[in-house]
Amino acid sequence: LSIERFSAEHSGNRWHIGSFALKDTEGGAVAGSATHENSAWGAEFSWQDLALGALLPADTAKHLEGKSSGDAVMKDGVLRGQMKIADANTKTVGLLVKIAGLLDGEDWSDVPWKIFRFDFVRHNDGRVEFSDLQMLSPKGLAVRGSGHFAPDSLGADLQVGIRREGRPYLGAFVPVLFSHERDGYYWTPLKVGGTPNAPKEDLTTRIVAALAIAPAVGAAET
Repeated sequence: LSIERFSAEHSGNRWHIGSFALKDTEGGAVAGSATHENSAWGAEFSWQDLALGALLPADTAKHLEGKSSGDAVMKDGVLRGQMKIADANTKTVGLLVKIAGLLDGEDWSDVPWKIFRFDFVRHNDGRVEFSDLQMLSPKGLAVRGSGHFAPDSLGADLQVGIRREGRPYLGAFVPVLFSHERDGYYWTPLKVGGTPNAPKEDLTTRIVAALAIAPAVGAAET
């Protein structure tokens, strides 16, 4: 990021940054104000069209592309805000590939998202909590829920929905995989746990069970 504008005042042990504006090489920008007092920072800022590659760890950025916009407030070492990702795209997410195995001729190794937004809280120990996650893909996939990410733990309670239209066979997977139908989607719960290095989820076993009955479903349709 390069500095476009910066103004500051210093008095005693207090710094007050009245305004700042930064930009990246791809048209992204950050602007806001900040204060440093008693060895702590406070700030209010917003950002627009920042490439995710500059915000995420490398092992995460290779699975999620897009440009981030949002706003946040930092107080007492805690950062609270909301974020949306434009032109979002997930790549080679194993669980999505497994779900697509249920669907005739569909490949979800590369999934675009027309809606991808959430609220977040980042604590000073590195723990990040997210809530009101909303994701919607033109491929007929939706995700909602909340969770957290920390250096030593991972957890989420999600609902994954698959659009019913054009997929009449999905009803056969209730209740083996899907718990209910709502808003034109079949929904299944997904719980995530474990650690970032060894994540765990409870959906794969239900997908395997659903795939086991797929030949019977095909015979019934015939």
